Amino acid sequence: MDRARADRVLQHVADPAQALAELRRVLRPGGVVGMAEPGWETLVIDDIDVITSRAMARSMAGQVRNNVIGRQLARLATEAQFAVRTVDASVVMFRDFDAAEQILGLRRNAVRAVHGGAVDQTAAGSWLDRLASGSFLACFTFFAVTASARGVNRARSRRATAGRTGRTLGPELPAGGHDPPLATVARNAVTRMKAAGCGAMLALGTRPFVLPSPVDKIVRVHPGCGVGRSPLATGRSEMAR
Repeated sequence: MDRARADRVLQHVADPAQALAELRRVLRPGGVVGMAEPGWETLVIDDIDVITSRAMARSMAGQVRNNVIGRQLARLATEAQFAVRTVDASVVMFRDFDAAEQILGLRRNAVRAVHGGAVDQTAAGSWLDRLASGSFLACFTFFAVTASARGVNRARSRRATAGRTGRTLGPELPAGGHDPPLATVARNAVTRMKAAGCGAMLALGTRPFVLPSPVDKIVRVHPGCGVGRSPLATGRSEMAR
């Protein structure tokens, strides 16, 4: 295989290092992989009640299995025998409560935080009311890495590679709606992937965004536990299982 992309996938898998080792196995020497992952532990939400905001951010990040995977991408890729080409970090910023609700699931996660004992119910309710009615700001860091496969691949059987060429795995999002800030950041990340030869379809916000592929051999890795939105908003997190 010549090209591969893992887009907001490794945050979900049980063993990201093993997943990258498999990507390395199926890529020919010199093949390129593009990876993009959020760093959920960097999430911050502005409010006058700093204690509740911090508690909510920690609780929300805790919903994701690998919430620090974004900052680990370059190191894990190196350990998996990839030569890292580029490392980019961008800030996803929300200035609109409804857009943040769509991606972050603030109301749903407030309920989870209360049930889990992370925040007081009264404080959580007041916090949500202020966020929904006043000036809003929330942000987190989004990481993108491109890398090429080093050395000589081990021999792989036809059975291991059959049917993997030109496939796009994982569900798509319904059409319509509007692009939240995540769309812009992810679009920039996938542009860099495309420049490295990793073009393909990327679900952005509430609708699919399509880039032409420069090669015929592309696989999109997807664990089937999300639909392109944040796992915080979809409810398909580890806690929800």
